[in-house]
Amino acid sequence: MKFNHFAVITTEMKSAIAFFRDIMELPVSGDEGYAEVDAGGFVFSLMPNALVPLTGQPQGIILQFELEDVASRAERIQQRGGKLLYGPRVTDWGTESVFVAGPAGLVIELYRWRQDQTH
Repeated sequence: MKFNHFAVITTEMKSAIAFFRDIMELPVSGDEGYAEVDAGGFVFSLMPNALVPLTGQPQGIILQFELEDVASRAERIQQRGGKLLYGPRVTDWGTESVFVAGPAGLVIELYRWRQDQTH
């Protein structure tokens, strides 16, 4: 078995597409019936709730993106209307991290490993 894909199921396809395209600045293809987000080497999909009805928001899931300049990206996210939940801060395990409120109850982490840390 090989894991190769995941889907974010949402009742708000239009706002989920806008979040990943406009706030996170990721390429998004598709429409409100089905969309794919290119996360820089990994593609995940956005699917309407009607396909697989959900009874609640996801819990315990964090989508993590590694990048070089966390502070600048956090500032751009705020300027574009995104909501920061945490940070940017240096964590106990050696990353500079910021957590962003995502669509469908998701938490998005943007992080970079500090040069003085190994992973």
